[in-house]
Order: sequence, then structure tokens, then C-alpha cells
Amino acid sequence: MENPAENPAAILTRAIARAQELKLSYAGALLPAEAHALTLHLPGAKLVDVRTRAELEWVGRVPGSIAVEWNT
Repeated sequence: MENPAENPAAILTRAIARAQELKLSYAGALLPAEAHALTLHLPGAKLVDVRTRAELEWVGRVPGSIAVEWNT
């Protein structure tokens, strides 16, 4: 993260603002690159993949992620 605007706090602030702007029902909307940056730079950060079992099997899994099927 050479760019100071790309620190974890800035990424989380943008994700929260994005979710509010899009009127999402959850707290933050991370882009894939932002999620990746957070997993690299925040100790203990985990990526939770919430796709269906079919998506996980047919599309593939994200290396190092925790799979939790959203539609169970």
C-alpha cells in the first residue's frame, strides 16, 4: 500500500460510503481489490465467500477464503 489513500481505514470509509450511497442493507461494500488489500494488511482479516454451493463448485473458490453458503 504505497498510496496513503489506500490504508485500511480509507478503504473501510469508502466501503461504508458506497453502501450508503447504494442504499444497501449491509454496512459496507468492498470492491474485490479492496477486500484483497485488507486481507493483506489487516492482521486477522478473513475473506468470507458467501456464494451458493453451486457457485462455489462451478465457478471456483477464492484461495484462503472461508466459504459460508448464503442460501442454507
